[in-house]
This record gives sequence, C-alpha cells and structure tokens, in this order.
Amino acid sequence: MDSPLDVVVDITGLYIPDNTANITYKITHGIDFSRSNITTLTGVTLQEPFYCTAGDDQNAYCSALGGCVIYRIERATGIISIIAGTSGVEQSTGEDGSPASMAFVWRVRGLVYDTTNDRLFFAEEPYNRIRYIQDGKIYHYIGSRVGLSGATSGFCDNDTCINGPSGLDYNSATGELYLADYQNNVRVINSSRYISSFAPSGMLVSI
Repeated sequence: MDSPLDVVVDITGLYIPDNTANITYKITHGIDFSRSNITTLTGVTLQEPFYCTAGDDQNAYCSALGGCVIYRIERATGIISIIAGTSGVEQSTGEDGSPASMAFVWRVRGLVYDTTNDRLFFAEEPYNRIRYIQDGKIYHYIGSRVGLSGATSGFCDNDTCINGPSGLDYNSATGELYLADYQNNVRVINSSRYISSFAPSGMLVSI
C-alpha cells in the first residue's frame, strides 16, 4: 500500500482506501488479501479514495476526495458504483429531496451510516455543512448552505456554526451525531439538530 488513509470493518472484512494509488483494498476475514482497482470497476477514475464507513444494508460506502464523489461497494459482489457527485466537479448542490445521483458533493471528509434510520451522513469541508442520503435522495442536515464558517452553538440550518467538518460518528441509542470540527473542536449535534461543543480543550485528558 502507498497511502492508506482509513479503515472500516464489517462482517465480511476490512476496506482500506489508498489515497495515492487510487485503489480501495479489501481484506477478507481469515481468507486472503484482495484489491479492487476502482477505475476498472466503474469506468471512471475516483481520485484519492479517502473515508469509508460500513452500512447496514450489505454495502460499504467511501468518499473520493479529489474525485468529489461518494461511492458504494456491494459486499456480496465487490461492485463499486457512484451514488453522489461527479469526478472533478468541485461544487455542492442538490435541493432537499432531489436524487443524490444528480447532486454534486465537494471534498467529503467524513461519512457515517445511521443504521436506525438507514441514512448516510457526510461532511463537506469547503461548504462547512453536513448532509445525508436516504432512499436515494439527498438532504441538508446542518451547517451553511453557502459555505459560511463559524463556531456558533444552537439550531443551525444555514448559519456560521461549523468550520472544517471532518470525522463523523453516530450514536444510534441517543440519535446524536458527533463531529470533529477541524477549526473548532469536537461538536455534538442532537436529534433536534442543536449543535454544541462536546469536549472543550480544558476537559480533555491525554490517554
């Protein structure tokens, strides 16, 4: 491997996006090591595969940072397909409820799958917002719709509350979405979409 940037495990194995080689590797549990060349499988070059997450619908999902796309890997077949974005188009578009396949996504830094509601959250770093895909449609969740940045706490539909969204995780028990907000801090977004700081620097403990 050249530049592995993430790893996600599911019931079938490990998925590892290699940022430099433009390849997503799969390591099958206890069997062998195999790799899938994205260009061969999809017919387009997905530049810089970046983050991956496991879904609850027999798929894994990954982003390609340079290619500005989100792609799905079918666990059973290994087939890769784009579900949102267009390679090389650096935009963030798509009205709420419109087909995700027709929307543009830009530099997706983090993804997490909400297994309770069957939706895929993703963070778009240049636009400082979080969106999600559900039933093949795309929706705005929180943050700016026009790329504004900030550190505001509260209900944030189109405001300066996020600055550099990156890693995401989801607590299915509470409905809370956790965000590594690169230029701010660790943030938590509750099920009512109220965002606040989760771990102020003074409360952090090194381990």
